[in-house]
Amino acid sequence: MDTKWIEPRKAVVRDFFLAIQGKPMVGESQDFHTVCGLRKPSGKLRMRILCPQLRAMVAGLSDIESPVQEIASMRLPVRAVIIVENLETGLALPDYEGTVAFMRLGHAVSELARIPWLVPDAGFGASSKHHVPKLVYWGDIDTHGFAILSRARGIFSRLESILMDEATFLASTLLWVTEAKPHRAEELCHLTPAETDTYTGLRTNRWGENLRLEQERLPWQACLRAIQEALSSV
Repeated sequence: MDTKWIEPRKAVVRDFFLAIQGKPMVGESQDFHTVCGLRKPSGKLRMRILCPQLRAMVAGLSDIESPVQEIASMRLPVRAVIIVENLETGLALPDYEGTVAFMRLGHAVSELARIPWLVPDAGFGASSKHHVPKLVYWGDIDTHGFAILSRARGIFSRLESILMDEATFLASTLLWVTEAKPHRAEELCHLTPAETDTYTGLRTNRWGENLRLEQERLPWQACLRAIQEALSSV
């Protein structure tokens, strides 16, 4: 069997392997690579280097998409990290001294825990030799945006959010759209009280049914001011 034949038939091949091994299909791992004993492709991260000095350290590269372990092995003296939910936002970011940006992670934001130079909470003691960069998160003002923020702050307790507050949301009523499938969690453990209140307001339709504000719709100059203010203490 060649890989071209297998690719669109992964579920069939997986179930066939389970059957010939006499393993029940219910309760077994549903991952094709695990069942078949194959190497799973490495997850990749998309990172932009927003500093000319940092780019010079990696042959001038600025937009990098690479396996997590390769980015984890980089030794850049990063002073600040911006995590943005959407690709277009990340691509539009200007240069900031000592700063990199991660884009389009979604719920895979957990992968950042594998990067020691970001100094996640779990490895803080072991990684104390690393400079601790400032971390800023900017996502959509919707239930999934807050769920991603909560997941990220569960890894980096020092993470700050920007442009994800009630004031920003209520100042942009003409830009609201509908969130098709709101997040189902009643509570998110790692939000601040203000973030929790906004999340609850969205979930309970305080301002209207299933509303959301996508970050790309906000006035760009106002966004740049908010980013600059967040990075001013670096």
